[in-house]
Amino acid sequence: MSSSFNQLDLAYMDRAIQLAKLGGTQVKTNPNVGAVIVHNQTIIGEGWHEYFGGPHAEVNALKSVQERDLQKLKDSTIYVTLEPCNHHGKTPPCVEAIIQNKIPRVVIGTLDPNPQMAGSSGRILEAAGIEVCMSERIIECKNLIEKFSVQQAEKRPFITLKWAETFDGFIGSNTERLAISHPLTQFWTHRLRSERQAIWVGKNTLVLDNPLLDIRKSTGITLRIIVLDRKGNLPSHLQIFKHPENILYITENHNIIDLPANVSMHYIYPQTTLSDILREIYANGIGSILVEGGAKTLEDFYQQNLWDECFKIQSPKRNERANIKAPSVNSSWSLHSQIGPDLIFLKKSKV
Repeated sequence: MSSSFNQLDLAYMDRAIQLAKLGGTQVKTNPNVGAVIVHNQTIIGEGWHEYFGGPHAEVNALKSVQERDLQKLKDSTIYVTLEPCNHHGKTPPCVEAIIQNKIPRVVIGTLDPNPQMAGSSGRILEAAGIEVCMSERIIECKNLIEKFSVQQAEKRPFITLKWAETFDGFIGSNTERLAISHPLTQFWTHRLRSERQAIWVGKNTLVLDNPLLDIRKSTGITLRIIVLDRKGNLPSHLQIFKHPENILYITENHNIIDLPANVSMHYIYPQTTLSDILREIYANGIGSILVEGGAKTLEDFYQQNLWDECFKIQSPKRNERANIKAPSVNSSWSLHSQIGPDLIFLKKSKV
C-alpha cells in the first residue's frame, strides 16, 4: 500500500469519519464505517454502514451516485474509514463492488482487525490495478472501531465501567439510595447509556436503588438490561420489570415462576465465570455494555480485567450517609469533561 496522499485526502477522510458516526449503536457488533466518493474535487457519493446486517458503507456510497455521474467512477477516488471487506458475510465483498465499478484509487483509514482480513483487501485491489493508499487519519479511524476491535480480539462485548463518587471516595449507602452526581450530569449519563447496547447493574443495587435504567434524558435505541442473579430471587416488583421484554435474566435457578413471561432467561451453571457469561452474551449479538454498579460488580469486572474503559464522576461534595467505598482503581486517570460542579475522569485499559 502507498502512503501517497494530500491535504484534500485528509478533508475527504474527515467527511467519511463524520458519516461513520451516524451508524451509532444500530450496527451492533459490526464496525462503524463511512465512505466518500470524489471526482475532480467534487463529492459524488456518500454512505455509511447504517444497521447490522445491512449494506456496507462502500455499497451505500455507490448506490448514492446519481446516474449522470456513474461514468465518473472510473476517474474517482473512494475514501473509506475501514479496509473494505473481501469475504462473503451478510453482504457481498466490498472489494468486488469497487473493482466492478472500476474505481482507480482507494484511500483507507485503517486496516480491519478481523483475522479474515489482515490487510488482504489492499493486496486484492492492487492486483486488480487499483492504487491503494493509507490515510493519515489512522488514529481517528481506529477510534471509530474501538468496540469492534475488542470484540474481534476477545470475542466479548466492549465493557465500559461507570460510577459517581463523593469527594472523599464513596459511591453510595448500603441502606438507602443516594444522589451523588449533579442533576445535569444525568443527561451525560443517559447519553452514555444510549451509545451502548446494554446496561448491567448488580443485584444488590437493583434492590436498593430500584432504578429504571432507561435513556429518558437522551435519545436512541432502547437498552437491553442484563441481570446476573445466580440464586434467582430478585423481587419481581422492581421498576425494570415494567418493560420485561428488554431484560436478559441470567441465573442458575431453573425454577423461577414469578417473573413476567417475556423476560429472556439464560441459564448458567455454578462454575460459569464472568468471562464465560460475557462470551455467551456477545455470541447472542450484544456488542457493548455499560456497567453502572454497584461496588462489588464494578470490582469484579475491574479485577478480572474484563473492561475497556472507566468513567469516574467525581462530585465536589461529601455525603455523611455514604458508606460504600468506590472501586479500587489505580491512578493515571485523565480529565474527560466537566458538567456543572462534577468532574468526569476517564481511564482506558489500553493506553
